Amino acid sequence: MRLGKDGKRVVRLKSGDPLVYGRAGEEMAALRDAGIGYEIVPGITSAFAAAADFELPLTLRGVASSLIFTTGHDLTGDVLPDWARLAVSGATIAVYMGRSVAASVATRLIEAGLGVETTVAVIENASRADRRLLHGTLNDLPDLEHRDELTGPVMVIIGDAVAGANFDRSEALALGSKPANLKREYANG
Repeated sequence: MRLGKDGKRVVRLKSGDPLVYGRAGEEMAALRDAGIGYEIVPGITSAFAAAADFELPLTLRGVASSLIFTTGHDLTGDVLPDWARLAVSGATIAVYMGRSVAASVATRLIEAGLGVETTVAVIENASRADRRLLHGTLNDLPDLEHRDELTGPVMVIIGDAVAGANFDRSEALALGSKPANLKREYANG
């Protein structure tokens, strides 16, 4: 803020899109209150980047006509949102920062009526050269919390449209499953 008030150019660089779980709303309010001008450069949110990495349709005619973004938890650590409504919606659900809440999300969706065989895609480090792709079912999702080798940001995408993804070069999500051990070749690394 001090540098901005001094007329300096300040860049706040964020991976993904700053307006989706990037605290941009709070920062814009503070800048407006301080009388500091700003510009927002949109990015590609992690759900879209992850979908591109997996060749994963987020919506699919006749299968999923809506897409829901959620973090899975709030500032107090409570698991969000109304999972019962999501389970019956037929929507694709993209859970940002989903590793630590995977078991709770799976339990609540299953209790709400979503089938245990619903397809799940897990993407670590979406759109980066070191991205990692895993797949399984809603029943496998609790295993995600025990995948200690996943240290980067994790996106979890759940729904029937996810079954249309290209899983040829992904790993099995379920612990005890034999991973495919295939490394995807990426143009940028």
